[in-house]
Amino acid sequence: MEKTGFWGVVSFILSLFSNGFTIAASAIAIYLFIWKKKPISTAIKALLNYSLQITLSELRVKLERLNDLNTNDPEQKELVINILCETLGQLRGNKKLRGAYPTLLRELMDLTNKPDKLNEHTKRRVVAELRESLNSLSVSDSEGD
Repeated sequence: MEKTGFWGVVSFILSLFSNGFTIAASAIAIYLFIWKKKPISTAIKALLNYSLQITLSELRVKLERLNDLNTNDPEQKELVINILCETLGQLRGNKKLRGAYPTLLRELMDLTNKPDKLNEHTKRRVVAELRESLNSLSVSDSEGD
């Protein structure tokens, strides 16, 4: 169905402009990906590193909260288990962290699935291990920048 008249001409002109803008945008994208690959990859790495730093900060806050709780108190032990579950979820959900701490992840899973194994000594050791692991990861990431 061919349009004629004023609206047909307007439609044809708009179609030409639209196609021209599409071609120009594609050319710009190709230019950026071929000749500006390094700045783009640097920006993407910075965003990913920022995301990791946010996750590490959230985990540190959870570890400090765990330090304040005591597993000898039944109400606080329930909170400890909940925070350990959240921590486990964050670690398992992050590809980099999941690959870095497989043994610690298994132990956290074991403690959250069998809360009777959880006591104050175990909690403090796990918190200390996690803190040191996160600190070493932060240092290694900042050295790579």
